[in-house]
Amino acid sequence: MSEPRNIISDPKADPYTAILNEAVRLGFDDFEMLALDRLFTGVDIWILFKIFIVMPVTGLYFWWQVRRMQRYRLPDARHFADAAAAQGKDGAA
Repeated sequence: MSEPRNIISDPKADPYTAILNEAVRLGFDDFEMLALDRLFTGVDIWILFKIFIVMPVTGLYFWWQVRRMQRYRLPDARHFADAAAAQGKDGAA
């Protein structure tokens, strides 16, 4: 049986983002575009891609993962303390 993969330190954990990042970086390498009274180069396009595409998608993925992990969270310890106190009162009566 193989050991579980450590996603944080595993460079192969997210190959799609890396491939898309390199495609944008190399695809717009010698690109120039005039927009909003500014000349955008390939590096500018790559930075805009990282800010306006990768970061929001990462935020949505984080939100989705947190919602998904909520199913497996441990119950609140106060719930057990209240139940034990209520059971102690019932047992004393």
